[in-house]
Amino acid sequence: MTVHFDETCSATVLDERDPRDAAEVERLRAVPGTEVRDLCPDQSAELRAVAGDHAVDETEGSRWVHYPWRATLVRILGPTAYRELRLSRNRNKITPAEQEAHATRTVAVAGAGAGHAVALGLVLEGLVGALRIADREPVGTTDLNQLPGSLVDAGLNRTVALARRIAELDPYLTVSTRPEGLDVAEVREFVEGADLVIDAADELAVRLALREQARALRVPVLAATPDRGTVDVERFDLDPERPPFHGLLAGFTADMFAGLPAAAAVPFLPRILGGEGISSRMAASLFLIGESLPAWPQLGGDVLQAAAGIVAAVRRIDELPSGRAHLDVAARLDELAEPQVPQDLPPFEPVGRWRNLADPASDVETIVRAGQLAPSAGNCQPWRIAARNGAVRVELDEKYTSAIDVGFRASYVAIGAAVQNMRIAAAARAVLGDVELFPDDSAVAVLSLGDGRTKRLADAYEPMLRRVTNRQAVDPDRAVPDEVLATLTAEAREHGGELAVVTGGQAATTAGEIIASADRVRYLVPDLHREMVSEMRDPRVESVERGLDVRSLELGVGAPVLDLVRRADVMAELAGTDDPATRGLQGRALVASYPALVAVLTPGGEPIDYVRGGQAVESVWIAATAAGLSARPAVPLFLYARHDAELASLGGRYADELAVMRRDLYTALGVPEGREIALLLLLGYAPEPSAISLRSPETAVTG
Repeated sequence: MTVHFDETCSATVLDERDPRDAAEVERLRAVPGTEVRDLCPDQSAELRAVAGDHAVDETEGSRWVHYPWRATLVRILGPTAYRELRLSRNRNKITPAEQEAHATRTVAVAGAGAGHAVALGLVLEGLVGALRIADREPVGTTDLNQLPGSLVDAGLNRTVALARRIAELDPYLTVSTRPEGLDVAEVREFVEGADLVIDAADELAVRLALREQARALRVPVLAATPDRGTVDVERFDLDPERPPFHGLLAGFTADMFAGLPAAAAVPFLPRILGGEGISSRMAASLFLIGESLPAWPQLGGDVLQAAAGIVAAVRRIDELPSGRAHLDVAARLDELAEPQVPQDLPPFEPVGRWRNLADPASDVETIVRAGQLAPSAGNCQPWRIAARNGAVRVELDEKYTSAIDVGFRASYVAIGAAVQNMRIAAAARAVLGDVELFPDDSAVAVLSLGDGRTKRLADAYEPMLRRVTNRQAVDPDRAVPDEVLATLTAEAREHGGELAVVTGGQAATTAGEIIASADRVRYLVPDLHREMVSEMRDPRVESVERGLDVRSLELGVGAPVLDLVRRADVMAELAGTDDPATRGLQGRALVASYPALVAVLTPGGEPIDYVRGGQAVESVWIAATAAGLSARPAVPLFLYARHDAELASLGGRYADELAVMRRDLYTALGVPEGREIALLLLLGYAPEPSAISLRSPETAVTG
């Protein structure tokens, strides 16, 4: 083979702000045949698109890069901006912190045949800050079944061909080459100062020497055998007494193999890989090397597969122990199977005015059923309703509370809503009597039957039966009339409450950001996430008489995303990134899409005030229904935690964030001192919901 000794393999990086570099740029421009390309405008636009204007450091400037082997001069972004742009699509399979850690590492790759794909993979993913490459062989035509080069590279030293390709990917990366290759005596110099060693060498003597020196210098070694995708990890940094090759060549040293031809290593390959660790075709080929086969058989796909295994191991090197794995794609193809087609959610079956509950047969049953229709956080229905002796008694059922129900305040709001429904039903039946709140140690409320009929309450009976949570998209351009908002405010005041109304502007933006940020914490704290997932009910596999029927979330074609939201490992990854973008899990634009956000305020902060606040919530919601509005509740995680200790118990490491969110929300909504928020409602005009929450018949006794 004709060997080309042009070893130019690094690009020249020029900064026009330096007069000497500027002069060199002009000289190169004037050289006949030089192609000049300016990529900066496109790269700057791309960078702004992927990272925002703040990511562009205008003070860094651009650079001109000269590739003499291509006779090309290219203008690109400066080193920091270029790295940010080129690796932007790594996020967050590689986090920014991980990316920075990898950028400090020096990796030594012994062998640029099979090692070509490994080195290229490391550079592609930005897993290396400096690269050393050693190989004495030139690129031959027989290499082109596995080495991703070209005929133009034929005759060039393998390290030169590889270094050129890397320079065309990242001209800022430090790459040093050893085109003279490695002898056993030179291995220590090659390994010293490296953070990782990749063994892709051919000679067994060099492979053993790499491990001997890496062990002495406490440097981990990674190696891949393309056949069967075998990946070896040897953590000499953690265990400097560990024998090379996992002890599979115990008793042998590098010096014993020095100077021997490659064929002499053939008998040792089964010992290193294990008889069962070699594919049948590779095993049969071993008997023919030096006869009908000139060298080890290797396939391009196998080389790329093995390289991918090594790159993945480098990505995870801090957590990997020593050991071996077979990443055998060919074997896995024998396991092909039809993917499981997910079953579609069944359509929601229409229900009557009492939803799934039995129609009432008496005035008392009507009152009880009305109480059961009340809304509750996560549709948990935290009540026991019993009718006896001319009264209806409502108790708190603590089995159906949740972590966000701090001090049972959410439950008291729900029970207050149930009490208001029962008063409305009693008025419609002309049997309205007095209501006592907390009359004894076990009851939250007792409604006595009488003969009263308040027209205002009775008129709310039909809209009370129609009141539902509606998560359909609203018409953002249709405002809620002022007279309707005034009616809702009057309803809240009937119970000693108040209504804080936001209809756009900065307050709506702030509230939306806070609600989304609080939702983010609920997703990212494992216990809260687990609880949230338990509220979501899938009608294909479980009862939907409690919890949120997933069909009522109105996700449409996005419903499969719920499978990802349910996964704790996905949420753990999001928590690990601590990326502010995770605040968008439910969409920061949600509040902005609604023409009105109202906060129903309690008279105070005691349990009885939250019950009255619940009555106000239900009255406002029913009045909104009567006015043709759709409503959906918003319950920020911190809503029912009034004190720092409660926030700490609820949010853990996010407690301080939650405290700030709570304060800022109260400020944005103008909540007066002494009042608390019973519930937030998003109001607008929307189509009828495609599904609604059902109720458990077991929450009430009427006999």
